Amino acid sequence: MKKLVILGTALLALNAVASEVQIKGGYDFYRKFKAGSSEFSEDYRFKNGPTLGLEYIVDNQGEFEWGVGAEYKLSSNSGKLKDKYNDKLLKSAPVYALGKFNLVTTQSGNDALYVLGRAGYNFAKETKNVNNDVKGGLYVAAGLGTEFGPVSLEALYEKAGFSEKDRTTGDRERNSLDTFGVRVGYRFGQ
Repeated sequence: MKKLVILGTALLALNAVASEVQIKGGYDFYRKFKAGSSEFSEDYRFKNGPTLGLEYIVDNQGEFEWGVGAEYKLSSNSGKLKDKYNDKLLKSAPVYALGKFNLVTTQSGNDALYVLGRAGYNFAKETKNVNNDVKGGLYVAAGLGTEFGPVSLEALYEKAGFSEKDRTTGDRERNSLDTFGVRVGYRFGQ
């Protein structure tokens, strides 16, 4: 019985913590494929494009905030990332834990300036016209942000890892997708 009382008290305490959901949209102004260790691979640019995301911030009161989130990277007119020749190459969807450190907070509670970091896993998949098997890898991101009421604005640099396996030779190569862009979010919750 004591255990049930303690568990119930813990669950009630979780409701006392202020949390929020943020829907985010953004645009990557820079996307670059960075080849791994193979001497035959070279770096090249992906076409710039929009992103869609959703974040759940568990504790949003105080100097440090943390939560979880997911994002999907798109091209201008496609759900897949394209190179400069307009070839659809892969799908990328990072899932991450996030942390925000508030540097300046206004009297009204808005975060005038904060530093943010993300760490997680990038789920990646090749498109039908690619002859390699693509799997995801580690994902990290860092940036700066600000809030205007329920709206947030962030500048973000991301590095999303993925690996490619050649279907004919079986050789595997680790690559990454480096991006820089902005995100605009709308907050629901406290």
